[in-house]
Parts: sequence; C-alpha cells; structure tokens
Amino acid sequence: MLSDEQMDRKIREHVKAHPVILPEDYQTMVQDQIRKCCEKEMQMNTNVKKQRKKRMAAAACIVLCIGVCGAGGVRAGMNYAKQRVEQTSEKEKESLWKDAAKADADTFSRELSEKEQKRLNELAEKYESEGLFPEGSILQISDKSKIVSDQICFLAQDSIFYLPETALTDEQMLELIDFYAKRDYSVTAQGQKDAEEAETSADVTEISQEEAIEKASDLLSRLYGIDADTLAIETEHDQTLDENGETFTTNRISYRDETAGISYLVSVNLQNGEIKTVSAEKDAGSNYSKEIAEDAAQYQNFYSEAEKMANAYMGENTVWTTKEMEYMRDEDHVFGTGIVNYIFETDTDSCVISYSCAQQYFYQVRYFTKDELNSYLADEKEQGAKRNLEQVIVDVK
Repeated sequence: MLSDEQMDRKIREHVKAHPVILPEDYQTMVQDQIRKCCEKEMQMNTNVKKQRKKRMAAAACIVLCIGVCGAGGVRAGMNYAKQRVEQTSEKEKESLWKDAAKADADTFSRELSEKEQKRLNELAEKYESEGLFPEGSILQISDKSKIVSDQICFLAQDSIFYLPETALTDEQMLELIDFYAKRDYSVTAQGQKDAEEAETSADVTEISQEEAIEKASDLLSRLYGIDADTLAIETEHDQTLDENGETFTTNRISYRDETAGISYLVSVNLQNGEIKTVSAEKDAGSNYSKEIAEDAAQYQNFYSEAEKMANAYMGENTVWTTKEMEYMRDEDHVFGTGIVNYIFETDTDSCVISYSCAQQYFYQVRYFTKDELNSYLADEKEQGAKRNLEQVIVDVK
C-alpha cells in the first residue's frame, strides 16, 4: 500500500503527463466575474475606479486561495494547505470570520505588479502541494498610525491590506496566501456550523403559552418585586424579525396593575423562550420629557438600583466589563428626552436599564448583543444630532 507521500508523487506525475487543458476563454471568464462582483459594489466615479482596481486585485487573491484550500480533483493527493488551516485555533477562526463579516470586500493600498501576481500563483501552488508556509504572519493593526512600511499590515475594521511600496518578498506573499487560506477556511467552517444550528433549531418545538407566561411572570417579579400572578394578564401573538432577518413568533404578554396604575409588557420568543424586552408605563403620564435639567450627580445615585435590576435580568453572577450612563442633552444642559440609560456590558452582550426622569422609575429593560448595542448608541447619537442634542456617555461609579 502506498504512503500518502508516494501517492501524492504519483498523482503529480500523472498531472504533468496529462495536463488539464482549460478553454481559451477561461481567464477572460474569471476576470469578467471578478469585474462584475466589483461593479455591483461601486459607483462609477473617478475615486471608485481607483478602488475597483484594488478590489479586483484582492478578488484575484481570493480566487487563488480558494484553489489553495480546495479538496477536490487530482490536486487533493496531499493537500498540505488543508492540513495547515485545520490546525487554526478556535480563537483565531472566530476572529477571522467575524472580521470577514464586517466588510463587503477587501482592498489593497496598491495593485500587485504582473511579476508579483505571477510569483504569488507559483507560491500558492507550493503552499498547497509542497507545504511551503511562511515563518511569520501578516501584521494586524488597529488603526493607520500603526502601519509598518516594510510589512504587510491588515486593518480589519476597514478590511484594507497596506502593502510595502517595494516588491513583495516570498515571505510576505506566503503570509498573504496563508491569511486568505485560514480566513476562507474559518468562514466556511462557521457557515457549516450556522447551517447545522439552523437545521437543529428548525426541529425545535415552540414553548407553550403557559410556559411563556410562567417565564414572563417570574422575570417581572424579579425585576419589579411584584406578584405578577395576581395581575390581570392578556396575551397576543406577533411575528417579528430577529437580527439575522429570520422570522420568529413572540408572545406579547400584558400585565395590568389597577391599584398602582401601571401596565407591563413582556415579549417572549416562543422558539427559545428568550425575553429581550420588558417595559412599563404609568397612567400618570408619558415616560418622556423635554423640560428636565441635567443633573448627572443625582442620576449616578440610581446606579446601584439599576445594577440590581440588571443582575436580576442577566443573572446574579454576571461579570460586568463596562458600566455606563447615557443620555441626550441640549446646549442649555436640559435633557432631550428625559431618559437616562444605564448600560451594563459583558464580554459578549449587554443589558440596558432605562430610567424615566419624568415618572421617576425604571420603565424598560432591554437585551443587546455587542453589535446591537453599538448600533443602537450610534443611532441615538445620529438622531439626537438632527435635533441639536449631544449624546453623553459617562462611567457609573
């Protein structure tokens, strides 16, 4: 029985003796496809035309590296690249696929020369068939000020590769090939994982209305210290979209406390039992006001009570990495909405407790992922600016 190395050698000898003849228009087709992909994302103006060339260069590298990681056909005898990328740590894979998800396309600081592209192709073949790997890796930077002129630097937040102005060395090209190979593998692996999870979740039976009410009542009691079972309850089904655009069914459960003159609303996801929003409203009036003067010191005093509610919602043993207070004010230091948001963050998600200055109570509890929170705060800032309001975010003490 032949060893893997012997089998690999025989396959390569066979390929050399029986070369694959590609159609004459194959390269034209590849370039056309790259061009079409780029044109969909760009407007036709001078600046964009420059970017298109850079993106086409990046797209060419992607096409190259897809071949590097391929496992089909006669090239799969001994795929060293496949063995290498499968050794990527879980932490690195997560970082790679998350960064890839943030950008529409990669860009290069300059185009590759014909000589560089030719050598890149040669090294990609050696990367896969001979196990020729780089000694180092591309330098990951957090902003442009960290660029090192004689290294390939990658700014993940903008998905830009900053290349040395001098011709790339073999080591630098291998680092580029290695980066793409590992990233393509990480994105593919995550896609398979998501598909498996989606398939599993599709088989999950919705929780019953009784279970939904039990979950909602228990949480409401923990948050507001009330006996929810003694209140009048109404339920209503609703179709909602999650952050991925997927439709799920929620049970909107309304509670009415006639004695206190307060109504509560809890939305329960019937697919997984999650509760992302709890809100309350007093009969006395609106939770919002534009006539309350800013008093940051006073609202700092409410922090401990807000944290108790955050712990009741997220769990008593939750470790907070960030604790902040956010609100909007005008140039006269008057609250723009009369709402103070207490933000409690973990490494992966967050809880926002909203306080109504007008009604003097915590009227809403919301759950956000990190990305959702960033988007929410950015939107708050943008909408406030349109009304000449400044967003204030300070650490709570």
